[in-house]
Amino acid sequence: MQDEAIPRDSPPGWRRLLAVLAAFCWTVAPAGELLEVPYPDLASAEPAVRATLESARASLDALPADADLATAYGEMGELYHAHHVYVPADPCYRNALTLRPDSFRWHYYQARLMTQTGRPEAALIGYRKAVELRPDYAPARLRLADAWLEASRPDQAEPLYRALLENPGLGDAARFGLGRLLLGRGEAVAAATLFEQVLADQPEATRVHYSLGMAYRAQGEIEAARRQLALRGEGEPSLPDPELERLDQLAGGVRTLLFQAIASVHSGQHRQAVESFRQALAEAPDNVNARVSLARSLYLIGEREASRAELEQALARDPDHALAHFFLGVWHTANNDPPAAEAQFRACLDLEPSHSGAHHFLANGLMQRGDYAAAARHYGLAADADPDNAPARALAAAAALRAGRPHIEVRAELEQGLARHPDDQTMQYLLARLLAASPEAEVRDGTRALAIAEPLYQRQYLLEHAETLAMAQAETERYAEAAALQERVLGAAAGAGRFFELPRLQAELGAYREETPWREPFAPMDPVFQPSPLDPAGVFREYPTTAAY
Repeated sequence: MQDEAIPRDSPPGWRRLLAVLAAFCWTVAPAGELLEVPYPDLASAEPAVRATLESARASLDALPADADLATAYGEMGELYHAHHVYVPADPCYRNALTLRPDSFRWHYYQARLMTQTGRPEAALIGYRKAVELRPDYAPARLRLADAWLEASRPDQAEPLYRALLENPGLGDAARFGLGRLLLGRGEAVAAATLFEQVLADQPEATRVHYSLGMAYRAQGEIEAARRQLALRGEGEPSLPDPELERLDQLAGGVRTLLFQAIASVHSGQHRQAVESFRQALAEAPDNVNARVSLARSLYLIGEREASRAELEQALARDPDHALAHFFLGVWHTANNDPPAAEAQFRACLDLEPSHSGAHHFLANGLMQRGDYAAAARHYGLAADADPDNAPARALAAAAALRAGRPHIEVRAELEQGLARHPDDQTMQYLLARLLAASPEAEVRDGTRALAIAEPLYQRQYLLEHAETLAMAQAETERYAEAAALQERVLGAAAGAGRFFELPRLQAELGAYREETPWREPFAPMDPVFQPSPLDPAGVFREYPTTAAY
């Protein structure tokens, strides 16, 4: 099993290095010759896994030259591959194929390995050969279509996708691939139709939201695009593949089960994730990170009480697990138990003072019960901990206004927030109203208010945005325009059944008709002071963690 391309008198360390490089570089051995398979470092593997791999490798090394080396190499490659030991799996597969070039399974597994290790050109070669050998195996045809699309060859991919659209197991994956192909070709309407069908069948395929959002954007449907982009995740349409399921079943050990669980989470297959997490926890019940991940997947398949039980079990084993406290707080928020939720968020913050999510959701509860000063502080801490959290920065300003902070201070905070998030419409709305209608003279700037309010209204024709624009017009002494717009606001509010707002809106209209600016920037029930309703499934699905198991 020596690789004659490596001189026999090379030092052992160099021989090992060259063998590893050969495995990574997709070199091709001369016809009939076999590549040396490097010995991986298994020191960090679980004892049972290490014993399995070392025993299998010792058996391979001991085989005589007249043994069935193709099967031995192929099965050794499968074991390495299943346990995510990729470097030696590669030459094992190639040796097996050198000896048995007509093996569909090893061509297919080799192509999958190339996909997993970022070598799309080699994957394409492998999938083409696999389909040539077994044209009846539909998952291989779909993966070949994906490989053609990855290689920017839509002409080769399209007939493969179309042939699988009615396949009962693979149809949605084929629609997703064909939709991406059509979107790249500029056929946004047809692409959107395919993406919508996938999501109707498989709501957990959250990656499709991004593609659908881009299809809507290409059609000029900007708001629909924004809604879809906000829902994007990592869930893929299901792709049943018995051959790869067989490969997964070769794996053993807790680490492999957890790897499989997280792979299922990333593909949106949470029922499979639950099964793998439970198997792993049966062997390693004190893995609290994995228990929290199990709780998340349980919540996402609708087993809410089981999810809570796992979070409580996690905290029983590790009372200082901040993320378990956080998700239990989210659980209680969704279950309409604000005191229990607040206790969990505060426990999380005691352990991790810069936890942005706990600050944000704690602030939501404080805002809803009218403790505006505390809400403003926690929203601010949430935004400080996560500078990309524009909603927290906007809500911090809103809560500060409700707490009675001077408008000049809140204006300064909004200016700073918009410097980082110039497209945030909530902060634009708050600032425009202060500039147009604050009772504090040093805060007002009608020209700037108008410059913000006009495009805000043009982007989104909301009643509140129209009212803001009328305030700015009045502040710049364009009273006739302000009155005309306010009349439309009044009519829209009446038509929408918002009768409780009519007296205030009528008073504003009266002021503009008398050529007087308005000096109450916010109504008591302005929706800007109400946090968005919690989407617990979104939090359980998307909230990041540094250690999933």
